[in-house]
Amino acid sequence: MIGAFVSENERETAEEFFELWKTPWEYARPECRYPALLVTTEASPPKLPSADLTIVFGSNRHQLDERIGAQFLDAPEEKVIQGPTSRFPIFRSLRCFSLGDSQTCELSAGRSCAAFVTETAEGKVLRIGYDLFEEVRYLLEEGQPETLALVPTLDLHIDFLRRQLEQNEIEFPEVPPKPAGFEFICCLTHDIDFAGLRRHRFDHTMAGFLVRATLGSLSRYRRGRINLQEAVQNWKTAFKVPLILASRVPDPWQSFRDYLAAESGIPSTFFILPFQGGSERVPANEKASFRRASPYAAGELKSDLAQCMTNGCEVALHGMDAWSDADLGKLEKEEIEKVTGRRIPGARMHWLYFERSTPKTLEEAGFEWDSTLGYNGAVGYRSGTSQVFRLPGTRNLLELPLHIQDTALFYRDRMDLGPAEAADLCDRLIENARNFGGVLTVNWHDRSLAPERQWGSFYRELLQRLKESGAWFATADQAVSWFRQRRSIDLKGVETIPATC
Repeated sequence: MIGAFVSENERETAEEFFELWKTPWEYARPECRYPALLVTTEASPPKLPSADLTIVFGSNRHQLDERIGAQFLDAPEEKVIQGPTSRFPIFRSLRCFSLGDSQTCELSAGRSCAAFVTETAEGKVLRIGYDLFEEVRYLLEEGQPETLALVPTLDLHIDFLRRQLEQNEIEFPEVPPKPAGFEFICCLTHDIDFAGLRRHRFDHTMAGFLVRATLGSLSRYRRGRINLQEAVQNWKTAFKVPLILASRVPDPWQSFRDYLAAESGIPSTFFILPFQGGSERVPANEKASFRRASPYAAGELKSDLAQCMTNGCEVALHGMDAWSDADLGKLEKEEIEKVTGRRIPGARMHWLYFERSTPKTLEEAGFEWDSTLGYNGAVGYRSGTSQVFRLPGTRNLLELPLHIQDTALFYRDRMDLGPAEAADLCDRLIENARNFGGVLTVNWHDRSLAPERQWGSFYRELLQRLKESGAWFATADQAVSWFRQRRSIDLKGVETIPATC
């Protein structure tokens, strides 16, 4: 049993942290002795609970510091922590320490010590110079910048504490974030932004397609981004546009059939726009753009969606205004429910629009989960984790984080990677998923198997690697439901080393 001594304003974050690290814990009682005690506030009682291992977090001075001989130094210029097995950033305050003779460094920051361990008469003390729950709150509310996208920072915080307990031979049961018999969960998702080239007769989308399919394909071939066969297919498709518009040849952007064939029985989630047209609502740091309009209405895809659901796939909302207005979110949700004849519990916002108020807005609109938090320009961990989590300020809404997005990998104005480089990055995320569990969420857009993007062969190879990695393939709602069930497990009755009071 872990005792946690935290301040009142840290309680929401602490409770979410221990939902992610599913191990027995309680708010510490001063009269008890614990196998492990986690202290994150300097506003402690005159006498802290005793413990075999006391872990004290904080960049400010603590009442224990004088007793254990903590000598403070300023934070290094680069706030990056290096441990025996991992390296991760610190986003809030950090203080380092000058080591005494009886102190051993556990974490370093540059050439300084960011955490040391020492022995006392009451037990071992590990002093760490950053504020754990401030870091967790920052990751869940603000998120990491794209430059640090590949670091599963929150998962590494949990892993560091887990290793400390193991190193000190403290037994602790844990419900791992992976289904029995599998290494991790994988969600295949598709944002349906266009639903057909034939809808774009004389607009900017058609003009852009023709330029990219002709001159753009030549440039991409020369840079090794597509092979000659793919370039030739793009050129042929460009010359067939009049026949496509006249319905004389198949529309290459009719993607539902292609995804059902490529995934061959694997369930996936299709995010569908509700209404045709645009919206002037944008987050404060964005500008309105005609590119963000929807060229179709969900009702036009009714037969395609029915076929997808018959094959075990899921339909969810690709929200236009739900991120900012609960009433509009309800209308969008109801439209997808009317078209599909099914309850729609989840959403992902078009263009990944999201603000701090969005979780509460989505919850008020009746959604049970969201899958917006990811990057448009990178792949990785915006919230520092591969786990489904509850966003601050909500009661029931869970967030399924987005990790790998095709446009982030391959667009020239984003990461602009070749196939080999993109495969290496995806393999890093797969390996992290195998190590830490959780869910790996992939987003491949509706146009991405077709000309002119030609990202289908990469997607099929990625699917094969995921199959070989021990993933359980689930729809977004299935993955969220699994994590919701894990979160509901009560560990208070689990036999463990108890606190002695």
